[in-house]
Amino acid sequence: MTATPSGQTEILVDTITEKTSSNGVAIEGVRLKDNGIENNSTNDLPITLNAGIRWRLLGSSYHLRPEVDNTYDIGATSYLLRKVYSRNFLCNGAAGVLGTDSAHGFGFQINSNEVWNLDASGNLNQNATNGGNLVLTKASSAVAQPYAATVSAAGTTISDATDLTAVHNAITSCSPGQGVQLWDAPLGAVISVFNNQGSNVLRVYPHSGSGTIDAASAGAAIQLGIYQKAFFIRLSSTAWSMHISPAASVATGLTAAGSTISDALQLVAISNDVTTTAGSTGVKLFDAPLGTMIYIRNGGANALAVYPDSGSNQFNAGSAGASVSIAAGAHAIAIRVSSTIWLASEPVAA
Repeated sequence: MTATPSGQTEILVDTITEKTSSNGVAIEGVRLKDNGIENNSTNDLPITLNAGIRWRLLGSSYHLRPEVDNTYDIGATSYLLRKVYSRNFLCNGAAGVLGTDSAHGFGFQINSNEVWNLDASGNLNQNATNGGNLVLTKASSAVAQPYAATVSAAGTTISDATDLTAVHNAITSCSPGQGVQLWDAPLGAVISVFNNQGSNVLRVYPHSGSGTIDAASAGAAIQLGIYQKAFFIRLSSTAWSMHISPAASVATGLTAAGSTISDALQLVAISNDVTTTAGSTGVKLFDAPLGTMIYIRNGGANALAVYPDSGSNQFNAGSAGASVSIAAGAHAIAIRVSSTIWLASEPVAA
């Protein structure tokens, strides 16, 4: 029997009994059968509830899609899906979130074994039996990539210095006065900084203006000479400890300059060979970390004046900003013992 409506027709049927195993009951291209719903066209199959289309089975791709974006759920608080099997799981959109909306942990499984668990406090816990290694590959404020091979220093303050993003950092470009800033690493983290360029001293700032590196003031930078490497260990929410690599940087063929602390040649290395020393010329130490030893050899024809790193700092018990003298052909060592004092050895003839 075929019913052809003219206009709007409502047909009420209490029971539909399929008379054959193949045909079923067909309504507008959709056939209701005892083993499913059959649509032999590429038209969509909409699902309507409360006089509105809520879901749609797409005839062209066979995907199940909600009719309105970001509106409908699958399951509910007390009606949970037991498992979802999927090759990929994609959260799309600016507010995409993967997690729970209650105080429950979130487990990560591989081969049906939990390897990591994100607990209700937000801590990521490794399963002692099945857990693997956590490999960090990209930086945020608290996660860094393993190695940055070409970093350029910038700025002259903590606010405009280059933000480091890696565990190991090689600084390959640095103009006078420029620096880098440590990232906000977890407690116990170790960050290495290598001043891998031969022109200028590098400033290294703590992670914030309230952070400190050893005995330096809050927000103050320490300085690394050319080709010097240091390791910074996060001790607390504000404190860092620094350890200098024993490898020494070397500068040769230097020419002394100026006649005061303000215009003397700025040293940038640990070991310095000054080969040209006109009368009254000098060199100036850089603002090295505590415990740093700087070697200076005077290979020139005249005495060499050596100034501390700042006009407010001094050698031994001398006056602030005053120089010590190294005779021609002699050498000496300066050791940083406090924020303001350097110990200068007696010059020794070569």
